[in-house]
Amino acid sequence: LLDDDRQLNDFVDVSRNAGFMWEPGAFASMICIAIWCNIIRTNFSLLGNRHLIVLLLALMSTSSTTGYVIFIILLILYFIFNSKYKHILYIVPIVVLLYQLPFVKDKIEDEYVGVSDVNLAMYDEEQNFALGRIVSFQLDWEEFLRHPWLGLGGYSEGSWLNQQGYDNIATISGLGKLLSRYGAIMAIIFVILLVKSVKLVNRLYQTRSGWLLIGVMIGTMVSYDLWVQPAIMIFWLFGVWNIEANK
Repeated sequence: LLDDDRQLNDFVDVSRNAGFMWEPGAFASMICIAIWCNIIRTNFSLLGNRHLIVLLLALMSTSSTTGYVIFIILLILYFIFNSKYKHILYIVPIVVLLYQLPFVKDKIEDEYVGVSDVNLAMYDEEQNFALGRIVSFQLDWEEFLRHPWLGLGGYSEGSWLNQQGYDNIATISGLGKLLSRYGAIMAIIFVILLVKSVKLVNRLYQTRSGWLLIGVMIGTMVSYDLWVQPAIMIFWLFGVWNIEANK
């Protein structure tokens, strides 16, 4: 799905592929999860692996900084857990080239600049807005410190933003939401279940690449709250619902 009015790249006149998601970044995150699944099945083999080629081309078409960064994390973790440390050097030129792309370099720099320049009072009260990744995590972290153990839960009216009258401004950090909404207890349970699922994947598929899921999941949660969606929950809850988990 290409929407020229909504999904044009901010820095170059190229349409971005949003696929079946509401924006390219979310689609890229789903593609990275699919790439991880492919790695588990094929051990990152490129020979005759048409599915992986299609996934990589789809990822490129999103022009998503989030997706590109998660994929780089995937590569680095794959080489580390498969004892191919020398191959990490091959990633360096890829990282340099990707960072030089305007929609990567400028976007990252804009995120950092936006932290010091953000002014909530400047947002139009008649419209809804979503804050940037870093600012979102910063506000969610401060919210977490106010309710560290159990979080706010579903009581969004109790958040600092709502209490200050900014009910039209939303944060987008998945990591921040995990902490501020569910607290430290749920965050610890999430990590335990994720690690348990990774270990089960490693045992079932005789691989060490299951650990890559942690990098993919955390990378996705920097920008999106996808971890609470059923299609993603089946991954970090794999160690609970899979019948092999009880053997």
